[in-house]
Amino acid sequence: MQRIAHRGRELGWAAFVGSTYFLSAIVALRLSQGPGETATIWVPSGIVLGVLLLAPRRAYPQILLATAMASLFANLLAGVSASASAAYTLANVIEALVAVAMVGAVTSGGASFADPRAVRRFAVIALVSSIASTIAVVLLTGQFGREFAGSWFMTVLLGQLIFAPLLVTIRRQIGGFFGHGDTRQYAAEAAILGLVVITTLAVFLQSEVPLLFLSVPPILFATYRFGPIGAALSVFIVAVIGSVATLNGTGPCAAFSTHGISSITFLQIYLVTLLISALPLAAALSARNASYEELMRQKGFFEMASQTAHIGHWRLEIAKERLTWSDEVYRIHGLPIGTPPPLSEAINAYHPDDRGMVSLWLDDCIANGGEFEFDARIVTTGGDVRHVNSRGRADVDGNGEVVALFGVFQDVTQRVHVNQQLDIARMQAEAEARHSRILAETDQLTGVANRRRAMAEFETAVACAQVGGADLVVAVLDVDHFKFVNDTHGHAMGDMVLRQVAEIGAGCLRSTDTFGRIGGEEFLLVLPGANLETAKFVAERIRTRVMEIAVDNPAIPPITTSIGMATYQPGMSVEAIFQAADRALYEAKNSGRNLLKVA
Repeated sequence: MQRIAHRGRELGWAAFVGSTYFLSAIVALRLSQGPGETATIWVPSGIVLGVLLLAPRRAYPQILLATAMASLFANLLAGVSASASAAYTLANVIEALVAVAMVGAVTSGGASFADPRAVRRFAVIALVSSIASTIAVVLLTGQFGREFAGSWFMTVLLGQLIFAPLLVTIRRQIGGFFGHGDTRQYAAEAAILGLVVITTLAVFLQSEVPLLFLSVPPILFATYRFGPIGAALSVFIVAVIGSVATLNGTGPCAAFSTHGISSITFLQIYLVTLLISALPLAAALSARNASYEELMRQKGFFEMASQTAHIGHWRLEIAKERLTWSDEVYRIHGLPIGTPPPLSEAINAYHPDDRGMVSLWLDDCIANGGEFEFDARIVTTGGDVRHVNSRGRADVDGNGEVVALFGVFQDVTQRVHVNQQLDIARMQAEAEARHSRILAETDQLTGVANRRRAMAEFETAVACAQVGGADLVVAVLDVDHFKFVNDTHGHAMGDMVLRQVAEIGAGCLRSTDTFGRIGGEEFLLVLPGANLETAKFVAERIRTRVMEIAVDNPAIPPITTSIGMATYQPGMSVEAIFQAADRALYEAKNSGRNLLKVA
């Protein structure tokens, strides 16, 4: 259903363009000086551009097709030859295609003539598409005369400049213009537009006195009163009355035909001048009104936030050293609302440890301008210490000199206390996390890496060797006859032996190496970056020092270890190198124990 609705809207736009284009083209051609001449204002160009600004992009193909068909039939019906009608139609389509390519610059934020930037972008689109249309019609018809090209360009440009804004503003603002529901407001609107009509008739229904200036004040008044729609309607009224009168040989523009300038050309220049004056003014006024409304909204939000969040504001006039506080600033300082203290006393209200920092911030802002922000402590009249956040900026005059400082002032004592509590909780959580991680990765009996961590380090070392081609040696160490120690001397002695072996093993390795217990009396050595000779030296050192345990502590029975070692070869997996070291370990055991064997 939604797809059908979209399709219906697209066809609706195309039907609107086709019908209005055809009717306005017929009227324009009938009002022109003949089928071989261009019209004063080509309204259809404005209709197409206005619709392109309003319609969704998916409707553009249908709009372009409707434009081509309406243009061709209107020209043929007006008596234009088939070849000329085809040329004019193609030029109109090229004009629309150029507008389609550029129209996203205006419609990206929504079609509106209340934004001066959108007005400028619209003017560029109208100018470029009119130039493209003119070039196309000159090349297609072979009429290279300056009069024909200039007339075509001006009629198309005026049509776009007058009727596209009118169509868009009526669609966007018609409710705001006629929807007040106030009889007096209706009367005021009608009176202003009526004044435009009366003055325009007074200008163009006589030719003796050049009164073109009379139309300007009512247009500007309508623009000031109603914004873009007032400007568009006013210029539209002048364009209609002026075109009819000039084509009938009346009005002040007709007098210029004796000076080498056609009356139509002068009227076109006059209308362009009115547009240049009215549309940017309307956009600027709308932007000003929008800014004022936004300012009022922001002011209301600020006052609400100040009351809710206990935020005050202050201002310091530097030359007079006059300080102004809002009510909330007095309350934060614990002072009765009234006259603020001198600047020196206001600085002294800060904690002694913070006064120097505050003075530096303010002095720097006074000297260099810009903005400032600091957190400090104040001591209230009751002796309470409050944390405050102060931020602001420098106010400068027309010469760039700093004349005042303005800032906001917020009591953040509660936030500081909460943050302090959060910091304590975070540190406790981090300590507990570290402790938990250590417990999760450490063998509880020996204090070295447990099986999970040792195997993880092993896998990481193999992965690095596979990528970078670095040396890697892995060894598996097993305490000989450990079951005999447990059975003969007890499990406590066995645990002591394992702790001694782990201490020796960990003490003989580098910080980049790993020594971990992987089960029972079996340990894993991971030596990344070590060659075989270095690894054998380290392993023999561990084996020898384990033998010395009983010498240094006669209470411990003689202990020996067997070690199986394997070096990483390109392409070996973790399982392959571990199994190689394990086989070497069993070879050491089968060969009499207390040995190091290399796979």
